[in-house]
Amino acid sequence: MKNVDKKHIEIHAIFNQDKKDYILFSIDEHERDYLYINSNERKLRSFLFGKDLKTFIDSSLKGSKSGCIECQLGYRIEGGVSLDGEDMIESILNVQSCNAVLKDLKDVLGDKSHLIELF
Repeated sequence: MKNVDKKHIEIHAIFNQDKKDYILFSIDEHERDYLYINSNERKLRSFLFGKDLKTFIDSSLKGSKSGCIECQLGYRIEGGVSLDGEDMIESILNVQSCNAVLKDLKDVLGDKSHLIELF
């Protein structure tokens, strides 16, 4: 994934649920939605992408579904990077590409940039 022009990042939602911060966004000219998750309690964070994540998450937030949102995404997740303690998983996307997008996202978030930790 090449560097993204910051003005092409669109934030769809920023919310906190189950002691985790979530940022749902898209990037112009990409057919995928992106979800950044950061735990407030432990070293656990993920950067996921897939088709129609926004639609599913919007309906989950409006509906009665609660709990681990990322656990409910299942087949909608096409790839990403996840860190759980010292264990790092890269699927289709590498850490360097992920961090490049997250740096741009931090710039777009302005005063909420503290929600983002690079991998």
